[in-house]
Amino acid sequence: MAFADLFRRDPLKDFVIENYVLTNYKGSDKEVTIPEGIVRIGDDAFRNKKKLTAVHFPISLKIIGRYAFSGCENLLSVSFPSELERIKEYAFEGCKSLHIVTVGKHVVEIGNGAFKDCENLKAFSAPIGVTAIQSELFSGCTSLEGVSFGKNIEFIGHSAFYNCHKLGNISLHDSIQKIGSKAFSGCRTLKEVKIPKLVQSIEDWLFYDCENLQKIEFSEAVTQIKDHAFCNCTGLTAIDLPDGVELIEECAFYNCANLKAIRIPQTMKEIK
Repeated sequence: MAFADLFRRDPLKDFVIENYVLTNYKGSDKEVTIPEGIVRIGDDAFRNKKKLTAVHFPISLKIIGRYAFSGCENLLSVSFPSELERIKEYAFEGCKSLHIVTVGKHVVEIGNGAFKDCENLKAFSAPIGVTAIQSELFSGCTSLEGVSFGKNIEFIGHSAFYNCHKLGNISLHDSIQKIGSKAFSGCRTLKEVKIPKLVQSIEDWLFYDCENLQKIEFSEAVTQIKDHAFCNCTGLTAIDLPDGVELIEECAFYNCANLKAIRIPQTMKEIK
């Protein structure tokens, strides 16, 4: 054995592996290469590894567990292997330096808050197999400017884009059946929205504080506008509610200071 080998650290000793699952990383390297053969990164495996700036995933990887890289605030970019299928809840929450994410076409699940508070993430493209933008998925992504996703999306969860201040436009496909409360709350540069044709309810606080929202096109399926849905939307000047709307809840248009005209359909039953 060479003298230098006595001081050479075996990088595999930093990994705790059980049945092809990486359950814990004990090291402190800035750049980490995960061994080939790993099929899952366990919950919390790299949580709060603040020195980590880069990670290289094995081709064998299928699942990234809950909070796996949460709090890795210096992680700069991730490129997932082509066979990755699932990114679990809050997997990259609080990765404040993360600005590039490349997702493979085989991903079918991206869990709640997976990229929450990734303050420098600028763009994201969801693969066609993903059918839901889960709750809090991009909440607090204050630099996010653009998002694209396939026509298979059926659901947008609550607070999915909460406080995405730079999100200027988003195309909502007609496959979407429900949009959760606060989904676009705080999207201050959002200018125009077309509600998908299957959405029946404009949920509470949905567009709260979207101060530059100038145009909202409702679908004919909408029957109710819930409380504070358009509160503080000071860019709105006119609202044309479609026939079929029966209920407007309290403060739905509160502090829409420039709203000069609103069409109330004959179907309206209650304004709270």
